Amino acid sequence: MRDDQQTTLEDYERRVAFFDPYKKQDMLFFRGQLTKYKTMNPTIARDESKLRIENQIFEKYKEDGKSDFQNLAYQQHNGKPTRILDMTTDPLVALFFAVNNNEREDSSVFVFIRESVSADSPEAKLMSFVPTVASREIPVIVDKFNQKYGFSLTNERAIEILSKDLFITPNTLKDSSNRRM
Repeated sequence: MRDDQQTTLEDYERRVAFFDPYKKQDMLFFRGQLTKYKTMNPTIARDESKLRIENQIFEKYKEDGKSDFQNLAYQQHNGKPTRILDMTTDPLVALFFAVNNNEREDSSVFVFIRESVSADSPEAKLMSFVPTVASREIPVIVDKFNQKYGFSLTNERAIEILSKDLFITPNTLKDSSNRRM
């Protein structure tokens, strides 16, 4: 990780423009936060007790007629603990979240260049399906996932998918009731 301090908006915009070629490939993501936070974990992973009841939280706040992913995104944007970590494709939005706090502390904007997958991909479906199952045993999750979607996902492939961070291609996120998607 490289520390590249920018002190003016013009410098920031000029620096971020360097990454423009990746934007055209849906590979560019940003996250803004206070520098004192050394890790980037989704809210559900920050508290072991909440992680143990992830399924109960999901079920309590889910809305019928929405996909698992749409429900997670809606819950995330309404302050519920989820496995989603907010990112943006807009560097100014990331800057806003980095500096929009009551504390006068250093802030950071992180730039990620990553391959992304469609919100409808098997990977995104699996990641958003996990909170719908009370069990955390991979064979149970995979069996229920395969039943729901008609896939033949293996336990090994599920572990591979669930062991990595997943970046969603922005233009594949669709939910007319959630303006932030």
